[in-house]
Amino acid sequence: MHHHTCEQTIGIAFLFLGTLALLLNTGCSSAEDDFVAGHKEAVAANPEGVTLQIRLADGKKQFHTGEIIRLELAFSSSKPNTYQVEVREYDRSGRLFAERYLVSPSENAVDPVQNYFWGPPFFGGIGGGLSGLPRVLNATPWTIEFEINEWIRFEKPGTFQLYVISSRAWDQNDKGRDGHTITKLPVASNIIEFEILPFDREWAEKTLQEAVQKNAARVLRFLDTEQAAEEMIKRLKGTDPFSGDDFQYYIGLIGSSHREYVVKTMEKYLVSPEHPVTEKFLTALALCAYYLQLDEPMPTMGPDEEEHRKVFMAYHDRQRKRFQDIETKYLEQLIEAMPKKTDTAKAISLVRDIAEHSADNTLRERAALYLKTIESEGK
Repeated sequence: MHHHTCEQTIGIAFLFLGTLALLLNTGCSSAEDDFVAGHKEAVAANPEGVTLQIRLADGKKQFHTGEIIRLELAFSSSKPNTYQVEVREYDRSGRLFAERYLVSPSENAVDPVQNYFWGPPFFGGIGGGLSGLPRVLNATPWTIEFEINEWIRFEKPGTFQLYVISSRAWDQNDKGRDGHTITKLPVASNIIEFEILPFDREWAEKTLQEAVQKNAARVLRFLDTEQAAEEMIKRLKGTDPFSGDDFQYYIGLIGSSHREYVVKTMEKYLVSPEHPVTEKFLTALALCAYYLQLDEPMPTMGPDEEEHRKVFMAYHDRQRKRFQDIETKYLEQLIEAMPKKTDTAKAISLVRDIAEHSADNTLRERAALYLKTIESEGK
C-alpha cells in the first residue's frame, strides 16, 4: 500500500513538472510568436520597393556583457528616384529617435535612459540638429552604423533576436502641405540573432583598463560596472567641453544599473577639495538620487481626456518639485564645500555657470546668492 502511494506521488509530481514545463514553453512560444507576428506585420507595411537590411557590423555573433555591439543599417529601393532618407546621425537631446529597436526576449533587454528622455522629471527633451542633404534611394544600398547599446542594455545572458523599424524614409514627391511636414514612412528590417555571454570579470577589467588608457568615453559608458562608473565620475569635470565626452559620462551615469553606488560615490566627489563640479555633474547626481526614490508610476490615459490632463499635470508638478528639492539639497552641499576646494577660482566659475545658465530658477537663485556673498566678502 505504501509502495503504491509513493508511485502515485511520484506520478503526480512528474505530471505537475511536465505541465509546468509545458506552460513555460507555451509562454515562451507565445512571446516568440508575438515577436515574429509583429515583425511580419511591420514588414508588410513597408513602402513599396524599399528594403532595410541590418547586420552586425563586426561580423560577430557573441558579445560580452557590456561590450559595444555595432549595427549596420543598409537602405535600398527597387524603385529608383522615388524615396529619400534622412542622413542625420544625432539630435540635440543626445539621442536620435529615427529608429526603434525591437528585441526578444524583451524582459531581459531594457532602455537604460528611457525615463530621462520620456519620463519624469523632464518628460521629454530638446530635439533637432544639423543634417546633410537627404539621400535618394536606389538599388545600391546606403548604409549607416549605430551601436545597439545606445538603446538597449542586456540584463541577462542569452540568445536574443532583434529588428529595427526606421522612420527615415519618405516619398520624395511628398513636399508637405498646409504647413505640415512631410510624412515619414516606417521601414522594418530583417531579424538578426546574437548571443550575450555571462559576465566575465577578467574581460571587464581588461576592457576598463584599455578604455582608461585611451580615454574611450563610450566604452566606459556602456561597460556598466561600478569601476567604470567611478572612472566616469572622475572624468565628469568640464575640462574639455568641446569633446562631447562629458555628455557620455553624464548620460552613462544616469543610465547605470549601479545607481546606489553612483549616488554614494558622486556625493563623495561633490564635496572633495580636488574635484570641480559642473552643472552636468550636479544634475546627474540629482537624477540618480531621484530615480532611486521614484515610486509613483506615470498616470495611465483614461476615458476622460480633460481629467487625464489635470491628473498628469499634477503628477508632472509633483515630480518636478521632488527633483528640484533633491537638486537644491546637493547645491547647498556644494556651496558649503566650496571654500575647501583647492582651486577656488575654478570652483566659483562653475557655480557662476550655474547662476548664469541653469534652466532651474531655484538653482540660479542659490548660486547667485553664493556669488554675491563671495563678492561682498572679497571687498
